[in-house]
This record gives sequence, C-alpha cells and structure tokens, in this order.
Amino acid sequence: MKRSYTYIMLIVNIFLLGCTEPYPIASENFEELLVVNATLTDSLQYQTVRLTNSYPLNTDTLVYVNNATVYIRDNNNQIFNFSQVANDSTYISDMPFKAVENASYSLHITTQDGREYQSTEETTPQKVTIDNLYAEARTNQQGVEGVQIYTDVTGTNNNNLYCRYEYDETFKIVTPYTVYADMEFSERVYFYNSFLDCWYYFYYIMLHPVEEQTKIGYKTNTSNTIVLANNSQLISNTINKVENKFIPKDDYVISERYSFLVYVYSENYQAYQYFETLKKLNSQESSLSPNQPGFIQGNISNVSNQEKIIGYFNVASVKTKRIFFDFSNFGFSKPAYFSECYVNEYDYRDKCALGIYNADLLYYDANTRNYRLVNIVEDGIYTLVNPECADCTTFASNVKPDFWED
Repeated sequence: MKRSYTYIMLIVNIFLLGCTEPYPIASENFEELLVVNATLTDSLQYQTVRLTNSYPLNTDTLVYVNNATVYIRDNNNQIFNFSQVANDSTYISDMPFKAVENASYSLHITTQDGREYQSTEETTPQKVTIDNLYAEARTNQQGVEGVQIYTDVTGTNNNNLYCRYEYDETFKIVTPYTVYADMEFSERVYFYNSFLDCWYYFYYIMLHPVEEQTKIGYKTNTSNTIVLANNSQLISNTINKVENKFIPKDDYVISERYSFLVYVYSENYQAYQYFETLKKLNSQESSLSPNQPGFIQGNISNVSNQEKIIGYFNVASVKTKRIFFDFSNFGFSKPAYFSECYVNEYDYRDKCALGIYNADLLYYDANTRNYRLVNIVEDGIYTLVNPECADCTTFASNVKPDFWED
C-alpha cells in the first residue's frame, strides 16, 4: 500500500529554518537528514518502510536512500527482512507478517555507507473497531455545500484511545466522448495538381479498431494530510463523528460513483504526540507562528552518535472500512466534467486547400498532442478531441477494481 507523505518533507524544511519572515535560502547551509516512515500493523500483509533524505527548499526532487539493509526484530529475536523496490523509496518485507499482542518490535537500518540506526522497542496498542463510516450533506465553515465523510470508532478496552486516520478515494470516470478509431499516419506524400496548379503534401491515414475501451476509468488518490482524534476527554471508549474528508458538491469525483476507504490506526500515546506535532507544524498558522517548536525527536536514533533523524517507527492496530455514493444520494446536481473539451474538425478532402499548416496541424494534434478521433462526419472530415475527454487511460486506469460496486 503506497501512500503520499509529502507533508513530511514540508516539515523537514520547517525544522531547518525556524524563521517567521521570508529569508533567502543558501543551499550550502543545508543539512541532509534521513527521513524514515514506517508503520508496522497488526494486519497480515507485506509491511513497508520508506527511506528518503531531506532536500533543500529550492528543489523538489525526492532523494531515495538506496541499498540500505532494513529489518524489524521482535522481542523473541525473530527477524523480518525488507528489500528495496527498484527505483523507489519503499522497502517491502520479504514475507507477509503482522504485529501481535504481547510482543515488542524494533526497526533497524544500515545505510550503504555504514551508518546504523535503531528504534526503541514498540508494542501493539489496543485494537479498534469501526462502528460506522458515513457521509452527510453539509455546508462547511467557508459556506461551501458538499459532502462530509465521518467515522465512528470504539476501542476494545477502557484505556485512552488514540487514533490516526488515512484514506484511499477511488472514483469512476466516464468521458464525454468515445474514441472512434486509432489513427496511423504515413510519411509525407507530395503531389502537384496541374489542374489547380498547386503543390501540396498530405499523409495517408489508416484507421485501426480501438483495442481496449477508453471511455470508463477509475482513479485512486491517497490522503496526504494528518487526521487525529482521541477520547482522553471522554468517559466512554468511543470516538464519534471524526471528519475524514469534505467534498464540495461541484467536485467531479462524486459525479459517477465514488468509493472511500478509511484506515483507522490505533496508536500509543507517544506516536500520537509525534503525529500531532507534525500536524501543528504543517498547518499554515503554525508555520507563521512565532512559537515554532524546534526539531521533533522521534524514536529512531543513530547507534553511534547524536545525528538528527526525521521519522517515527510506529506499531499500530489498523482497521478499514469502505463506502460508496454519488451526488444523487444527497440531492445535488451532477457536477460538470473535470476537463474542458476542445473539439476540432479537420476537412481533409480538398488537399490543395489544406496548405502546409493545416496538413501538419492534424498530424500534430493526433500524434504529438494525442488528440483522439471521435467521429468521421463523411469521408475526409475528421473530428478530434483532447485526450482527457475521450481516453481515460491518459490519466486513470480502465480496469475496474476488484472491490468496485456499481
């Protein structure tokens, strides 16, 4: 399960600055830090660890930590090894495993230059159940009408419950136009028309049946914000009506069919505090506040020195739940398609009138801009549209997910 953690790199930049006014950043003062993102869950699966290096504010290139030795050790000295995914920051366990009750776990990392890191031993917190995942029509604080998604959860004991929420959203896409055929162009062909006294060139166009459907697609986005909730101020062991995501009523994602999968992580208090501090630092108000905290100490350290490390090795109990809905469930009008459609018609019959520009324009739109043929009015008149409006495979998948329910 690959997730987006762009907020972590923003936090790294805040760590390294700690100023409240704009300041020109000198790259020579930049301190490269190891960034670790690792959550071991009690779900039997291939577990993941992500290793990157921080980068200067004047760049946005993610720097992978390659060829590291990564493993998790439990209190019985059982070792679970991880291997790096090619050209990625992700290290995946060599076999599926899960965190179990009454056991403790530690993360161990050795980089290819010999630096060794180790986390504190962490145990699995109490389990959590998702009582309800639901969506309601609502007007938010900015006066925008839309859909608010909520989660209700319950802990399995009477201890304080600390939860972190993530999600995957998947939505169905139906393009306004259907691809008529694939176009193949020959090399330029030159002719002289003696009757009209004109030179011209054109391309022979061959049409091929479309091999796969491109009208219906499915797009998945993952959360990149931190949502936290706890019951420390409550008597019961429940946490109700946590706001997971707000969707404006005119957002295209709910125009056909929308799926929301929530991940609820039950965490210990120290992990919760760590993510709570990250959330505060990541907020606009905090980044402009004169009371900025300094470096956040996680539970991972260099075994031989006081090197700063960004990240936390988290052991959590996780539960998931999914719902489906669309705009009609809340009485809203259907949102407009997410992209404007540019429909161009090309008359390819009178080749002398085509001219060099028009002949190349059709070729350019079809071959370079990937405009798709959606209609032939009559022989020689072609109608093309920008790919977002006819070919879902240019921005999404045309394979229906296994979990999908229409």
